[in-house]
Amino acid sequence: MAMRVYRASGDIEVVRAALGHASIQTTVRYARCDEGAVRRAVGA
Repeated sequence: MAMRVYRASGDIEVVRAALGHASIQTTVRYARCDEGAVRRAVGA
């Protein structure tokens, strides 16, 4: 769910709020970036 929300919003704070986390560090554990997303973002 975390990655789906992140892909839709592009905002980790939206993901944090959607998951109900108090800490952004907790959210980052669940919203890992995949290599394909990085390549698309930088145009590689």
